[in-house]
This record gives sequence, structure tokens and C-alpha cells, in this order.
Amino acid sequence: MAERITDDQVASLIAILRADVPVDAKVQQITAVKSSIKQHTVPESCILPLLDALRTASSSQHGALVNVGFTALNHLFTRLTRQDPKFLAKEGARTLPLVVEKLGDQKEKIRQVALQALITLYKVVPAEVERAVRNTAMVGKSTRAKEASLHWLLQMHQEHGLQFRAYVPNLMELLEDADSGVREVAKSTVIELFRNAPNAAKSDLKRQLKNFKVRPAIEQAIIKELNPSFSASASQPDNLAEPAPPMVTSTSSHSTRPVTPGVPDNGPEPVEPLYVNTSRELDDMLRDMQLYFEGKETEQNWMKREESITTLRRILAGNSPSDFGDQLLAGLRALLDGIIKAVTSLRTSLSKEGCSLVQDIARVYGPGMDPMVELLMQTFVKLTAATKKISSQLANTTVDIIISKVTYNYRLVQHISFACQDKNAQPRLYACGWLKTLLNKEAHHKNHVEHTGGLEVIEKCIKKGLSDANPGVRERMRGTYWTFAAIWPARAEAIMNGLDSTAQRLLQNDPNNPNSPKRLDGPVRPGMGLSKSTMGSSKSNLRETMQAQKRSMATVSSKEIPKTRPGSAMSRFSPVPTLSSSQAMGATRVRPEPSIMASTGGLSGAPVRPVKRKPEAVPRPATAGPYSSWRRRTDGPEPGTSNYGITDSETVFNITYKPSKISSSFCATPAWLPPAVLGTQLALTTPVTGSASRRRQEGDADCEEPSSPEKTKLNLRLLDSGIAKVQQLALDVHGFRKLQGILRESCKPTTTTPRLLTDDKFNALVTALFSFLEAPLPSLSPEKASDVKTQVLATIKLLLKRMRPSFQPHVSRGLESLVRVRASYDTRTHIVSGLELLAQDLAALGDASEIILVLSRLLSELDVDDPVAGRSLSMGLHVLAQMIDDRLRQASTAAPDHTFVLADPELDALASLAAKCLDSMESAVRMDAVALCVALHAVVGDAKFWQAVKGVREDPKSLITYYIVKRQREMGTLVG
Repeated sequence: MAERITDDQVASLIAILRADVPVDAKVQQITAVKSSIKQHTVPESCILPLLDALRTASSSQHGALVNVGFTALNHLFTRLTRQDPKFLAKEGARTLPLVVEKLGDQKEKIRQVALQALITLYKVVPAEVERAVRNTAMVGKSTRAKEASLHWLLQMHQEHGLQFRAYVPNLMELLEDADSGVREVAKSTVIELFRNAPNAAKSDLKRQLKNFKVRPAIEQAIIKELNPSFSASASQPDNLAEPAPPMVTSTSSHSTRPVTPGVPDNGPEPVEPLYVNTSRELDDMLRDMQLYFEGKETEQNWMKREESITTLRRILAGNSPSDFGDQLLAGLRALLDGIIKAVTSLRTSLSKEGCSLVQDIARVYGPGMDPMVELLMQTFVKLTAATKKISSQLANTTVDIIISKVTYNYRLVQHISFACQDKNAQPRLYACGWLKTLLNKEAHHKNHVEHTGGLEVIEKCIKKGLSDANPGVRERMRGTYWTFAAIWPARAEAIMNGLDSTAQRLLQNDPNNPNSPKRLDGPVRPGMGLSKSTMGSSKSNLRETMQAQKRSMATVSSKEIPKTRPGSAMSRFSPVPTLSSSQAMGATRVRPEPSIMASTGGLSGAPVRPVKRKPEAVPRPATAGPYSSWRRRTDGPEPGTSNYGITDSETVFNITYKPSKISSSFCATPAWLPPAVLGTQLALTTPVTGSASRRRQEGDADCEEPSSPEKTKLNLRLLDSGIAKVQQLALDVHGFRKLQGILRESCKPTTTTPRLLTDDKFNALVTALFSFLEAPLPSLSPEKASDVKTQVLATIKLLLKRMRPSFQPHVSRGLESLVRVRASYDTRTHIVSGLELLAQDLAALGDASEIILVLSRLLSELDVDDPVAGRSLSMGLHVLAQMIDDRLRQASTAAPDHTFVLADPELDALASLAAKCLDSMESAVRMDAVALCVALHAVVGDAKFWQAVKGVREDPKSLITYYIVKRQREMGTLVG
């Protein structure tokens, strides 16, 4: 057992530390002193010399000596706090710099001892310890010291109740530290410190985060974690919890009627909830927004308006409706004029956000928004007549939601009546759905409708809709009529009696009629083909009709077609073979696409190899007989010649029959041909030559054959299934290839088959595809994930090629996704070239000003020195430079007075971005920044350009000047 330390022992320790002796001897001496300190009190005469000796050992260059010396010093601190704290109070200021220095030591053990020493000293000299931590450890260059000081702050707050308000500025600085580890520790420390803080402190934290311009990702993570219980429940919007609507099984809805616009199935995009802590904070947020909605919309304020609308949606998704409901509703009423300005904006993204906000207000407040309904209904009913289809459909959806949520009054019926009388067909079409929604909502409160005079107005609307000039309006109104008939059957009967016989018959046969004969037939089961279970009695009727027509055609052919061929190698015609009914049906059956013949019936099944087709026979040369001239007559009758019995059927044949391709994309034959045409087709079994072959090539390139109703229904179901699987990130490579095959068909409407991919489905699919492209897919291997992403990219390119005008609203969102995805792939990856080409196509399609603002805002948030973020920066800068060059080239070749001009905010944003990237550690980022500067110089000129980049260092300026001169020489050479 160690003895109590003495003055001689302390003197001996000081002497051996100053002497040139082996380190092991010094370590042994300090170890003996440490044992004495742990077991016995320290004499007062030995305290000060012992502190000096242990400080000397802790500052040594030898790791073993530092370890034992600093540990002994920590034990001495603990002993003095119990024995005589006044000595520690006097010597604490001299020892604190050493302890703070050890917070950044490389060894974890030393940092832990230093942390414990700070805690011990805080009990004696709290003010000096806080000052040392706040002014030295947290602002120094050592990242380990910063992390250790954050751990100390959290521990002292939790164990000793330390007030951390004075540390908030330091915490905000550390949230933006250059080291990612420090930022992460600072974020977790802030979350734990404010987790149980009062609401006023949390509101102050939000203001500090804004004032110090903490990056949005960290800010959102902190705010979300401070309210975990609320965020978990509010992160999922209501529309995601609702079950998916059942698939349409009525054959008439897809095979016999055109696709008409209706209420979109997908609601507004979900937003991240914004948690408001105090009513004052909510007032400040609403007051700041009012400034942005004053006056007209300009290039300077439209983005602020869109951000404000999105913030309002986030507030509605947060706790404000439950905690500050009346105050928020009053603020929304005060901002109603600005909301209407956003809804009626010509910018699609702003208008879309405005419509989504009104939908959220209706869902959250319901009857509480009654005072705002009049102005909103006027605005949205007028917007439904807009030529921009996406705005019209969003307005239709919003009106439908408003009607279903607010309190009934007579003005609602009047607005619907005005829409029914509009000269534009779109409001009349949408009004049928609104009226149906109103009837379903008030079915159990029909007295309200009857006593306010609304019933008479509804009757007039139904009568006018059933006799409307537009067939789509009439068809939609028939469904509304049967909803009305379930509530007021006597009045509905009177309306029907006032219609003519044709309108009555169509109304009785409507699928919405509960007694309609069409409802008795069950839906056709997909994938069953022409079996007895699916065809029923109609197959025998069709067989008898085709046999009769075939016999008549055989009789006509035997009488009128010559039997002999004088002067030919074949003296007689071969008789037309008589086919059985089963063969005749097989000759006219639709050949399905290989992409939809999987046994599973879905898009995730394995690919099916296409059936090998028989090769075409070698064309036979024309002979001396009437054979060659008769073959030419199949293309069209010549004046003054006989058609050999092929009279009216030949014209029909030329219109309907087209030979199938000999390629992987097969062209389906008609589901049923007229019997006369069928006989003609069976008779002409020899190869096609001459103009018929040319007609085959031209016809196959231009259009496809009209598909059967069964195939249309199957493709529609597969398309809906594919969109759902894309939204769920559950589609594999083969599924994407099948989806691409369906999209190629759905984008080609014929005279008998409507386009399957409506605007609503197109928007949902494009949004889901870009989300799929950004998703990490952790469940797949890197190779499989890359293959799936390649197919996603191919699907987006297909949609852009086939429906380019409809892609306009998705350009900015798409470019953001492509730039983000670029960070995940190395330059040598094959998908990178596809990302860059697609980005160039989107940039050529979109609005230059919007693209510049969106990309510059996205790229400015990235770390220019991060190699991963550098990939996104390089691609974004390249896209901007290429777009500016292309727009400048187009302006120079379009007209002499047509120029491409950059606004001052756009120039400032691009110049600031380029100046930031010129200091990057990545060479690719620097070169793309130089290319962007050269493009900007070509647009704005020499003086304005150098004024915009005046803050750039001299070395990058020299490089920019070199490439500017090089470009000017090349352009001069091209001109000369």
C-alpha cells in the first residue's frame, strides 16, 4: 500500500522530470505519486509544487509520460475538490489551457480524461471553465476539441443544469463547420439541448438558424427531430392512407367511349410538416408573406410567392391547425388575394402550388373556409376554361374538393349552373362531376336543396347537359342523372319523359343505371382469349355470319374470276381453299404484343420470346397472263378495267388491311374484318409486289392497326399497374421494358382506340419516374440498381420523345433530379452519358429563365470541395453553359432583331455560382465554371461580364480571358 506523499518525494519528482534520465524512470516515479494521491490526502505544502510537476509531465513529448502525468493531474483535481478547493480555484486558471488543449489530443483516452477534468474544474471555477470552452475549444482549429466541447456542453446541461443560451451563437457556427463530423455532432447536440426546451426557446432557435443561414438540410433535420411524435403522424398525408380506387371493369368505359378529362386520381404532392411553436412565430411568418404578394407578379417576386405558398402548405400539414386554428384561418383569409394571384399565375409551378394550397385548406378546415368560397369558386370556375390543360384539370379537382367539404348554399348551385351554360366545353364537362359530387354529399339532407330553390336549378342543369351539343358532356351527365334519380325519382322520371326516344334509350343503357342490361354481363376476364367461357353465345353468331359471307364470296369468285390463264406458266387458278370456322377465327384474331403475353398478367413477369414468324415467299415475276395485271388491281381499280368480282370489298380492304412487319415490334391485325374483306384477304395469298409492297412499308411506319376492346382494356390495366409499381419503386428491368412497349402503343391514338396515357397519368408517371431515378434502391446490388436506373432513363426519354409538349411543366423538376442523380455515379459509368443527353434535351425544351434560377439555387447549396458533390456541380454548370450557347446560337440564326438577353438577377446568380466554383478543388468543376463564364461573356459583353465577376482571383481571370480570346478567334474563323 502506498504511503502518504511527502515534500521530499515531490522534490525528487521535480528533479527527475528535469533530469536527463530514461522515460521509464519518470513514468515509474509519477505512478508512485499517483497511487499516493488516490489513497491519501496531499499536504498543503506539496500541492503547488505537485501541480507544477504534473503540468510539466502532461506537456511532455513522450506519449507514455503524458498519459500517466495527465491522469495523475486529473486525480489530483478530484482530491483537491474534496480536500481544499481554494487551491484548485487559484490554480484553475493556469491549468485550464492545458486541459482545453488535451481536448483535441489524438488519443481517445486523453480526451476522455480532459473531459472529466473540465467537469471537475467546473464545480470549483464555473465561469473560467465556460469562458475557456466557449472562447477557445469551440472556436479553435482542432475538430476533436470542438466535438469534445460539444459533448461536455451536453453532459453539463443534462447533469448539472447548465444554461446553454450563451452557447447558441457558437452552436450555429459549428453547424456550418467545414468538417462534416463536427456538423453532425453539433446537430445532435442542438437537438438534445432543445428537445425539452419551451416553445419560446424553439422559436428563437428557428430564428437563429435563419439568421446564421444554416444549410436547409440541417435546419429541417433539427426542426423535424424536435417534434418526433408530431412528424411521424403528419408526414403521411391523408390521401396516401386512402385505399386505391377499384379498377374500372365496364367494357364501355374504355372500348366505346373517348377518354374525357376528369378529377385527377392523385392529390397534391405531400410536403414536409412545419411545426410552429408560438402564435407570435405564426404571425411573423404570415406577415412576411404579405409583402411578396403586393402588386403584380414579376421575375423578382414569383419565386418568393411560390416559396410562401409552399410554406403555407407545410404549416397546414403541421401543428398549427390544431394549436392555432383560428389564428391561422384568419391569416389565410388575409392572404386570400395573394393566393388567388398565385392560382391565376401563368407559371405552371406557382399555379399548381396555389391549387394544392386551396385543396389543403378545404381538407383541413372544411366548413371553416365558407367565407372564402365565393371568391374561390369564381376564380376556379373561370380557370377551368383555360387553354392550358394542366391548369384546367387542377381547377376542376379543386372545385370538386371544395364542393365536397364546405357547407351547402344556393350560390354553389348557381356557380355550377353558370358552368353548365359556359360556351367552352370544358367547364360544361367538369360541371357534370361537380353536380354529382354535390348530389352525393347532400343525398341525406335533400331538404336543404329543396327549400333554397337549388332543386329547380339542378333539374335545369341536368336537362341542359343531357341535350348538350358535346357528346362527352351528354355522356357524363347521364351518370349524374342516375345519381339524381336515386334521390328524387319522380322528378328524374319527368326529365326522362321529356327526352326523345334516342336519348331515352342511351340513358337507359348507361352503365350507371342500376337496372341497365349492360350491368348484367360480367366483365371479361383478361388473358382468356377466345375461349367458350369468355365468348358465350356471341361466338356462334359470329361464326354463322362469317360462314354465310364466305360462301357468298366463294360463289361470286367462282362466277366472275377467270378459271384459265392462257399463255401463262400456270394454266389455271387454284381454287380458293375453304376454311373451317375455327381457322377463319384464327385468321382474324389479334396477335398480342410480346410484352403483354406473360402468364402473370402483370408488368413484373419474365419476358416472353416472340413467336417466330414464317418467312415471306419470294416475289414471283409477272407473267404473260392476267395474273400480274390482276395483282396490280388490288392496289386500286384502274379506269376502264374489270375488277374481277372484287367490287366494294376491295376499297374496304385497302383501308383496313395492312401486312404486319417482320420486326420485333409486331403490328396487330384487326379483331374482326368484314366478311367480304375476309374472303378477299383469303383469296389473295400470293406475295405482294409493286405498289402494294410500298404501301405496306409506308403504312407500317405511320400507324398501327386499331386494337380490340379487350386489348385496350388489358393495356389500360397494365399501364395503371405499371404506374403504381413505379410509384412504389417495385418495378424491375423486364417490367420497365414491358411498360415501354405499352407506352409506345398508348401514345398513338387511332380512329377507334383512344390514347391510354391521359395527362393525369402522364404527370403521375413522370413524377414517379424522376423519384425512382433519385431513389438509392438499397435492396438491389449496384449492378442491378444501375440496370434498373438505365431503364428508368430510357422510359423518360421515350415519354419525352412521344409527348414532348406535355413535358414542359416537368423540365425544372427533371433537371434537378438529373443533377442530384449525377452525384451517385462515376464519370466512367455508362449511365452518365444518358443523364447528360437527357439534361440537354430538357434544357432545350424548358424556359431559360426558370432553368437558370432553379439550377443556380440548387448548385449554390453544394460543397464545391466535395468530390461527390463535384459531379453534380460539373454537370449542372455544363448544362447551363450549353443551354446559353444554344439559345445564343438560335437567336443569331432566327432573325436580325431577335436576341438572347439575361436579366440582372440571372446574371448575378450565374456569376456568383461561377465565382464560387472557380475556387473548387475539383478540376472538372473549375473547367465547367470557366466554360460558363465564357458563355456569359458572349451574351452580356465584356464590360458587364467583368463587372459581374469582379470578385474572382487573378489566376482564374487569366484562364477565363484565354478561353474568351480562343472562342472569339474560332468564331472569327467560322465567319470568315
